[in-house]
Amino acid sequence: MHSEESIATLFHRHNGVMTRSELARAGLHSRTLQRFITSGWIARPRSGFYEWIADDGPDEIALLLRIFPEGIVCLHSALFVHGYTDRVPNAWHLAVPLNATRSKFCQAYPPVKPHFRTPHSLTLGSTHVEFSGHRVPVYDKERTICDCIAHRNRMDREIFIKAIRAFRSDPKRNIARLMHYAHLLRVKRTASDIIELCP
Repeated sequence: MHSEESIATLFHRHNGVMTRSELARAGLHSRTLQRFITSGWIARPRSGFYEWIADDGPDEIALLLRIFPEGIVCLHSALFVHGYTDRVPNAWHLAVPLNATRSKFCQAYPPVKPHFRTPHSLTLGSTHVEFSGHRVPVYDKERTICDCIAHRNRMDREIFIKAIRAFRSDPKRNIARLMHYAHLLRVKRTASDIIELCP
């Protein structure tokens, strides 16, 4: 019989999220799994995925990383990860491959707003940062600002202006890298004007 401690250890080895097939390979049968779900130790946030919630409640980022391993945090969500906004996004903005299955983004939790990208555009400026105890794939600050400039007419104006100001005052910003990305993403003239004019 599986104890709470052994199952907790099993989930922690998988960053708190496991698939049904992983649980089956570990010998956790349906009846035992259902008992832990009923007891409030395990949740089933999405079909085929199970999350250990007994310690601190659901870990949305851990679930996001398991369900969308090909995704890269972008736009408003990337601003939040980089500390360029304190406004929590109401959905995770993820850059994903152009050929990704659309239906997987339709489920309610965690809330995701996909942005479908070509292979070259998808990898441009991609990096990883430590955020909320996880190594999160995210666009670097310069790519994030270029994306915000490209989507400025669809963004909240206050968030956009604060992000530009935060970038301009960031001692680690790299203007040359920003302009290189802006050239490749075809927003160089606009980026130059916005970065120069924003107080």
